Amino acid sequence: MKQNGNLTGSNIISNLLLNEIKINCQNPLILPRGEDCVTEEQRNTEVQWLCKQGKQLDLGLDTVGAAISIFDRVLTQTCVRSKYANCVAVTSLYIAIKLFEEGLDSIGIEDILNDFDVEYSINEVLRMERSILAKLKWHLISPTVERFIFVMLSQLGSSITVESIALREKVEDLFSCWNLMSKFRPSLLALSLISVVMNPDEDGLESLKLCARLMKTFEIDQKELRSCSSFLEDLFYGESDKEN
Repeated sequence: MKQNGNLTGSNIISNLLLNEIKINCQNPLILPRGEDCVTEEQRNTEVQWLCKQGKQLDLGLDTVGAAISIFDRVLTQTCVRSKYANCVAVTSLYIAIKLFEEGLDSIGIEDILNDFDVEYSINEVLRMERSILAKLKWHLISPTVERFIFVMLSQLGSSITVESIALREKVEDLFSCWNLMSKFRPSLLALSLISVVMNPDEDGLESLKLCARLMKTFEIDQKELRSCSSFLEDLFYGESDKEN
């Protein structure tokens, strides 16, 4: 992930929290309703496609997360017709690759579209890119779940180890669930995910201490953490598995 080396850990956290979208179950993000607007199910399908492309092309999780953030912000700000949903997703990923994948900076758009295995023309994607940039007013990078996860894990240092592939799979499962992504702010989702997937110590005390430390740093209430974590457990493991 590209980051400003002049920013200290505390400054990064402050900037993330300051610019984080303030949403909750009472004030969620809403997809516009209308004739042929992208639905929640269609949104989730396109996000699953983005995650699949990320794996196949060996893209960083920050790149995929940025693409999904751009995609979701476009969907919530305007009624995107269903037939354009994939083109918006493709273009969002193309933009994210240019922002985050230094090794792909010199690769042309035609090669990237070939890697995506899509049939859009270069002009179609460039036209969609201009539309997205105008809609978002060039504000392309925002506090996202994976950015909070990275920062939280760096705060824990060697206190916790999460296997990268397993972590990525859980994050992608979360990305693909609009019901949760639209109702809980990124920092809360990030800490809830860490608390659910971390390997607890024998008596559980160390895990509780780690969560308490992050809750204080990221201004997260215990009650909301417990509620969000419960939803993630259901998403990852199912209600029946969680009870066993």
